[in-house]
Amino acid sequence: MISDIKPFKMIDNLYFVGSYRASCHMLATSEGLILIDTGYPGDGEALKESIEALGFSVKDVKIIIHSHGHYDHSGATAEIVKMSGAKTYLNFNDKKYIKDFEVDFDIKDGDVIRLGKTEIKALHTPGHTEGTVSLFFDVKENEKTYRAGTFGGAGTNQLKKAFMRAKSVNYLYRGEFYKSIERLKGERVDLFIGNHSWQNDTKGKAELIGKSELNPFLDSSAFSKFLDKLKNNLDRVIEQDEKTDFVNYAHRG
Repeated sequence: MISDIKPFKMIDNLYFVGSYRASCHMLATSEGLILIDTGYPGDGEALKESIEALGFSVKDVKIIIHSHGHYDHSGATAEIVKMSGAKTYLNFNDKKYIKDFEVDFDIKDGDVIRLGKTEIKALHTPGHTEGTVSLFFDVKENEKTYRAGTFGGAGTNQLKKAFMRAKSVNYLYRGEFYKSIERLKGERVDLFIGNHSWQNDTKGKAELIGKSELNPFLDSSAFSKFLDKLKNNLDRVIEQDEKTDFVNYAHRG
């Protein structure tokens, strides 16, 4: 196994099946399985093992949703598609990052992706990449309904000038990142899902499951705090870059 985080049930029909270095999540529905991201190239077999360890079959994966096109989130998609025949979803602005599989469906802003009784709302939240999408859906515990959500691309290193030049990314995407943060602050999130495990302390919280009546992943303040942290991270990136040379870009507001 590539992961030092064993696959586990987070809440309701939501499971963690990824690794410490690249989170992958699974939703089990009456019509089959949904995967959110697939990790790095070569992770397919480990992802299959994680799914099977939870009592499911990789052959039942019907939909693969990508938060964005970077290889650490889409690298094993071709492997899983070969095993399952799953349909793939990605915002087409990120197709340029994809090399070894075809994207079946373009995720557009406001789309609702459905399988069985599960509905996932997608918002286009560019910045980290041109096609980053954030995902929101309901989960239940103890007869209460909670809202799970994720910021689909949260890293700010990709918004350093050197990286943006190398990847031919317009500097305006710094402004888009700020706008995406502000937009997501309007979303209620009771259970924050990171697309890297350290973003929401997946490993630490997994170890607490079952040790009290409270689900450690339920925290209505975590997502907002994370968004504030991201804003501060990008502020620092821009401040550091402007010490070396000046760049025109659209700031928030």
